[in-house]
Amino acid sequence: MISTDSAKILDKTDLDTLEALPYEGVDTLLKGFKRNVERIPNHDMLGTRVGDKYEWQTWAQVDDRAKHISFGLIHFGLVTETQAEGTTYRFAGIQSKNRAEWEIAHLANMY
Repeated sequence: MISTDSAKILDKTDLDTLEALPYEGVDTLLKGFKRNVERIPNHDMLGTRVGDKYEWQTWAQVDDRAKHISFGLIHFGLVTETQAEGTTYRFAGIQSKNRAEWEIAHLANMY
C-alpha cells in the first residue's frame, strides 16, 4: 500500500529518479525540518523517558537548541573546514547513543 504522500511524489516522477520534491522548496532535511518548525512550532517533537513518563521538547525548542549548538561548534573551532569546487564545507563527527540530544546535535550540524 502506498501512502498518500508517496502517491503525490510518484505522480511527478518514478522510483528510479525521484526528482520530485515532497513540498515546494524542500530539497534538504534541514529545509524539511524548518518547514515543520514554521507549521507546528509548539507540537511535541522529541521525547525523553523520565521514569514511566516522557518529557517532550517542541519543534521550536529543538530548533532553538540546534541553532545554539551550531553557533557554539563554530565559535569554539570544533568543526573543520574544507574546500571543494569553490564551496566551503564544515564537518563535525558525533558518536552517541540513540537519544534526543543526538538528534539535536545532528540538526546543529545541518545548520
